[in-house]
Amino acid sequence: MSWEWVAEVVHERELGGDCVFIGGSIARGWSNPGSDVDAYVLGAPRDASVVVPAAGNRPVVDIHAISADKLEKLFDKVSWEVAKRGDFIDSVPIREWLLLERIAHALVVTGDERLREVQERLDRSAHRFMTIQEHFTYADSFAEDCLGQLEVGDVDSAVISAREAFLRTVDGLLAGRRCFSRNPKWRARAMRDAKPVELDYERFWEVQTTADLPALGAQRWARRTVADTRAVMAEVDLHG
Repeated sequence: MSWEWVAEVVHERELGGDCVFIGGSIARGWSNPGSDVDAYVLGAPRDASVVVPAAGNRPVVDIHAISADKLEKLFDKVSWEVAKRGDFIDSVPIREWLLLERIAHALVVTGDERLREVQERLDRSAHRFMTIQEHFTYADSFAEDCLGQLEVGDVDSAVISAREAFLRTVDGLLAGRRCFSRNPKWRARAMRDAKPVELDYERFWEVQTTADLPALGAQRWARRTVADTRAVMAEVDLHG
């Protein structure tokens, strides 16, 4: 399918830049007939977000224009200098994490050489390391919460904490495989794409759906899930 018309829509809004790419579910082959087109412009003349309504057979287009200055500031936030300081957890807003994710998994429309340069720069940055660390920091906190809740008999809360710990670990694991996916609705698709050796899909799906909870009982399920969480974290190479 040709996406050249997306570039035309961008230029009609006077937002042309160094490259135009599509991000999100369409770029990753995860879309459905109701999916919008998320168009990104790097090196745009100004920062802007514009929603272009559907017209005829053309779907809604969400244009995200990013100036060179904004892109530089974003890369500053995921520099190795920042990572080495160790105080970066929650320092990058979710919208900016999503932008970096979409750069990593982009479907180019125009300016493929420029997009490759930006993607290579992203791969050299601390983006992967920081993403894993943020997910694992939250996962470890949820795991500790789970064990503490079990100690005082708060079993229902422990189950919730154990599941959250596991799923944040899955997100970190996926980031380790350079399959970045912060939206929980795409976690299953990302797992199928990444096929991580550290965790098979069947075990992931058991925890995602708590399918084995009735058979194991809540306390045993929570402890097993925390154990699996920590085993997976131990297998991920932060600097790979």
